[in-house]
Amino acid sequence: MPTHRTERVLLLDGSPGATTVLLLAAHHVLDPIDHVLYADTGLYPASTERYLKHVHTLCQQAGAELIRADATDIAERAWSQSPSPLPLFTLDRYGTTGRLPNACSGTQLLALTDHLRTWVDQQEHGRVDVVLGLGAEYASRVPPQHAWPRLLRLNYPLFDLGWRDRDCVWFNHHHGIGTRGLACLGCPERSDADWAELRETDPDAWREAVALDTAVRHHTTETAATGMPLADTGYLHHSCRPLGGADISPEQEGPVPGCLPRACRGTRSYRAEQ
Repeated sequence: MPTHRTERVLLLDGSPGATTVLLLAAHHVLDPIDHVLYADTGLYPASTERYLKHVHTLCQQAGAELIRADATDIAERAWSQSPSPLPLFTLDRYGTTGRLPNACSGTQLLALTDHLRTWVDQQEHGRVDVVLGLGAEYASRVPPQHAWPRLLRLNYPLFDLGWRDRDCVWFNHHHGIGTRGLACLGCPERSDADWAELRETDPDAWREAVALDTAVRHHTTETAATGMPLADTGYLHHSCRPLGGADISPEQEGPVPGCLPRACRGTRSYRAEQ
């Protein structure tokens, strides 16, 4: 009897490993990828659009289809909604700092899940392989398979190869792909190095980020409902100062935790060796 190959979907989360997996599939080192899925937040600068064009070319080489999941309501809510969907740094009237929840990650996840459900429904056996580009350093930290819906089978090809994030950055650099990935222009998870790069290389995006930072200043109400302390003001920069006047050094990394589901790579700067 004929066997039906399970559809393989690579989640493009902006991590260096996701791009590496696509490159390896295009070179027939890894199993073929049928779809490459990413969430469009509506907050991508020109550098991200250039990255996505490069990914589209790789998809053509790999025989994969690049699919956009619409999560652009994040941008609409970021400009106008209170509390903000962005994980803003906050200050209360006494000068105590805090953070808002990372609601934008949940929105992205829902947009991605809608597409995954569609592919599962189209499969005769009702299952889809979800390929993730997590580096080998995360092998001991991934949730077990039973924590995911049973119709999604998780695959981590870089674990078997032993490739870490830094290995992926070097590999991507060799193929002419940068390290910024899917970083949103107004994401608080950006490091100072990322903010400085945005300011120097994309003035239009920088001005938009400064305007967004001003717009979100008081989008911090009702935080008590999320179990967090009340806050009066919110900021994109970890210093809790207006972005346009913050002390941003290209060499200085901000003390920012990681963004889940790793859609933004602004937590630290990987520099490939020349």
